[in-house]
Amino acid sequence: MSSPKRSLVDTFTRRLAAFHASALPLQILSTHPCPTSTLPSRLLVLDSSFNPPTMAHAQMAREALRKHDRLMLLLSVANADKRVQPAGFASRLCLMDVLARKMAVDGAVVDLAVTTRPLFADKVAPVADSGVYEEVVFLVGFDTLVRILDVKYYDDADKRDVVLASFFRRARLLVFIRPSDVWGSADEQRRFVEESAWRSRVDVRFGDETEGVSSSRVRELVRMPGGAGRHEELARLVDEDILHWIESENLYCNHVQSSS
Repeated sequence: MSSPKRSLVDTFTRRLAAFHASALPLQILSTHPCPTSTLPSRLLVLDSSFNPPTMAHAQMAREALRKHDRLMLLLSVANADKRVQPAGFASRLCLMDVLARKMAVDGAVVDLAVTTRPLFADKVAPVADSGVYEEVVFLVGFDTLVRILDVKYYDDADKRDVVLASFFRRARLLVFIRPSDVWGSADEQRRFVEESAWRSRVDVRFGDETEGVSSSRVRELVRMPGGAGRHEELARLVDEDILHWIESENLYCNHVQSSS
């Protein structure tokens, strides 16, 4: 590993250790460009496994930033005591750092943050209850929206309604939809939102440009033998500097099942 890359991995490793020792629910580990004393009134939160960050993450964030002042890239690190595959948390934070720096060049203020909270209602509390931001918006894909709203992911309907009421008092959702073999057409996904009791707190954007883009597909291609077709598809799925990080550090070379 090159010296600058090793230095960044070591930096995030130390910051992660300090975060876990603090017992805080959420903490910002770095900000690009450097933080200032002036804070915006609106915060956009992109909560993902970033395993790795893809063009879909970047496109969704850039589109949403047209109406929001600041972006937080949020990584859940709840499983700190077990080895995380295919890429560890410090490595993923380095990839997120590449994305954050590029978005900062475009004029965005981007925080890299970590949390040990698994539920959206728990994740929003440390940010929204701080009183810093007038509005907090979570940026999600349709699959995540389903997990948030669908009653089968809760003990029962009453428990879901209590949890969601707490969440939507503090935040909104901005959902990017795209045609999917699993979730149906864009119209079907939009109807799902419109039929929800929480539709007034959910905004929808179309994300056709990112159709077929996923972290799992990037990992699959990285494990495949090289070739022109492989390189062209990877160039469509992931930023070239992030891909350079992945290849130079041999990330995702071993076949391991993991969330996308």
